[in-house]
Amino acid sequence: MKKILIKRNENKGMILLKVLALFRDRDIIHSLQEVSEYMKAYEKDDQVIVDCKMSEFNTIIQELEDENVNYEIL
Repeated sequence: MKKILIKRNENKGMILLKVLALFRDRDIIHSLQEVSEYMKAYEKDDQVIVDCKMSEFNTIIQELEDENVNYEIL
């Protein structure tokens, strides 16, 4: 399991819901309730950490890069 960190200050103008949709499309985030929890964490901490299965990791990283999302791997 890898963790992907997305920070607000490194993604100015980025719509978090669009980013989280990438994770939802890959079944990394499973429900709208989870999306809501990630959005609340992002609002509170100005960052969000998403756990990503190794089987989806390369694909999701490529999609984040295609969308010009700045991220860190933890």
